[in-house]
Amino acid sequence: MRPIAWLAALLAIGDGVVTVAMPRRHVRRWTGGPSWYRQMMRPFAEHPASTRVLGAAQAAVALWWTSRIGDRPT
Repeated sequence: MRPIAWLAALLAIGDGVVTVAMPRRHVRRWTGGPSWYRQMMRPFAEHPASTRVLGAAQAAVALWWTSRIGDRPT
């Protein structure tokens, strides 16, 4: 279970950092799909500053999570 949790945390850190660096471009990659999903993603594309804050929060929480996982490779 720990390797999967570690991988998920690393992916979340990377996603958060990319969101901070280029919020509009990153959100545009997630705007396909059904109309309900596109409507859900639209505010993130329209408000890049808020999206950056959420990305930073995501990366911070994921960093905290990695500190809680531990070093034991079980």
